[in-house]
Amino acid sequence: MEKYNYLDMLLTGLLENRTDLNAYFIRSQKIADRDFFITESSFYLNVNKLISSLKKKIEYRLFERKNELYLIIDIKKSTNVNIKTTEDEINSLHKNQFPLNLLMLTDNKYTGSLYYSDLNLLDETIKSILTPNKEKKTKPKWFPIGLGFANGKIQKKIKTNSAREIAKSYNLDACHNYISLTISNHSKDPKNIYSDIDKLNLIYNHCIENNVVMCDEFKNIYNDKVNENSLK
Repeated sequence: MEKYNYLDMLLTGLLENRTDLNAYFIRSQKIADRDFFITESSFYLNVNKLISSLKKKIEYRLFERKNELYLIIDIKKSTNVNIKTTEDEINSLHKNQFPLNLLMLTDNKYTGSLYYSDLNLLDETIKSILTPNKEKKTKPKWFPIGLGFANGKIQKKIKTNSAREIAKSYNLDACHNYISLTISNHSKDPKNIYSDIDKLNLIYNHCIENNVVMCDEFKNIYNDKVNENSLK
């Protein structure tokens, strides 16, 4: 079976998706899961290992250059030659001065250079995915019910179950009114999800970001509400 090419994935991200790396990594992980059966944890573990190994290559090149310069200083000292310029060079060295040659790294598949700053960017992107901020993680209590309307599951369940029974199936017994009022959609009650553009936006954006397929009913109501608010 063909192996997943992590290096190719990283370089494609940097060269073609640099402005939207976060979304690119999330898409790539899902493709790796679908086509190569690589779990999310394994995917990011291997990505981090690769980034770390590439950083070490650059760090070693910096280390080698410093050693060369220290040897030069020793020679200069033994011959009473001024060492200030060499010391200044050592002090001015930084990791971004030692990029990796992509032709050599990828067996001529890519051209150009891979800089330490590129690897830092990849690192920070992975961290932002694996440690989302509290605001992203926190959803209101009623949200699972709103999502149930978005994917159409509640509309199907309501044909054979009461609002209370459906709420109980979500472990949200106290939220049954969100279901009954949204189903009837007659009032602007705060528990009528369809009447609240802020609630609809929260659900819609979640679906877009997580590739959740929305049912036609929800999409139509969302679009109507957006149009209605644009006229105000």
